[in-house]
Amino acid sequence: MSANETHRPVATPNIFQDYITLTKPGVNKLLVLTTFCTMFVAAKGFPDLWLLLWTVMGLTLATSSAQAFNMVYDRDIDALMERTRSRPLPNGRVSVRGAMIWSAFLGILSVTVIVVMIPDPRDGGVNWWMLAVTAFGHLFYAIGYTVLLKRTTIHNVLIGGAAGAMPPLVGWTAVTGDLDPAAWGLFAIIFLWQCPHTWALAIWRDLDYSKVGVPMLPVVRGRQETKRQSLTYICLMVVTAVAFTFLNGMGTVYLIVATLAGLRYIQLGVQALYEAEEELWGKKLFFFSITWLCLIFLALPLDVLIHQPVRFDIAMRAEWVEAVLP
Repeated sequence: MSANETHRPVATPNIFQDYITLTKPGVNKLLVLTTFCTMFVAAKGFPDLWLLLWTVMGLTLATSSAQAFNMVYDRDIDALMERTRSRPLPNGRVSVRGAMIWSAFLGILSVTVIVVMIPDPRDGGVNWWMLAVTAFGHLFYAIGYTVLLKRTTIHNVLIGGAAGAMPPLVGWTAVTGDLDPAAWGLFAIIFLWQCPHTWALAIWRDLDYSKVGVPMLPVVRGRQETKRQSLTYICLMVVTAVAFTFLNGMGTVYLIVATLAGLRYIQLGVQALYEAEEELWGKKLFFFSITWLCLIFLALPLDVLIHQPVRFDIAMRAEWVEAVLP
């Protein structure tokens, strides 16, 4: 061994980075994206810049708080799974007390931002709808999914998916102060997306979940049944995404993206039924599910901001029917 190798400094963990890791930044990016893009649809154009920034901050703080709590509660099984064993809590780089204080601090800061900085656009008071949907998403993920569902039922992802589908409602209520069918349409897209997305990961990593006794669908019912159910949810999700065109009067840009991306997703889901390399399929579908969600939601503001001569909505379709039928 050379002298240089002998005196090479050993990298030390960055405590700041460890606390950021507790918030699962990768997950938060998708949650922020869906909120950000929804706000353009709700505003029917470019939303107020400060409202956009404060909403993203309030949501990020809330989801980060919930994710940190999830890390604390799951630290025992995280230590046993290959995918998660290097996280800060299983390695002892962050204490449980420190992580809980961090989670509580982020949660309190989120409520403060929403109450103080994001007024109800209708009367200037507290935006109670936004506060309610944000709090519900936080509590349902932290308590409903993490504590009550994840380790106890095969339906953990299906029921718990409601928490991950809340960001569009957060973005919509930030802009309008209320909820309407279009907001619930975006909620439904993400709710249906959660199952094939998470089950693809579970197939890819089912040995991890089996090792710690988490009753994910591939562990309990097997990979083939999981692939069949995933395809069902993919089809429902694609139909919902395309139908949103008519529910909210979207244009051809969104309709083309939703249709083509959806057909590709269905094609991969069908191919998966006959794939021998199931773990490889799980990995492929997991990453494509993220790509699909990004395409759908990025198409929303693009569609809203681009002038298009034709926009589709239920009222227009009713006029067509009235014109055709005697």
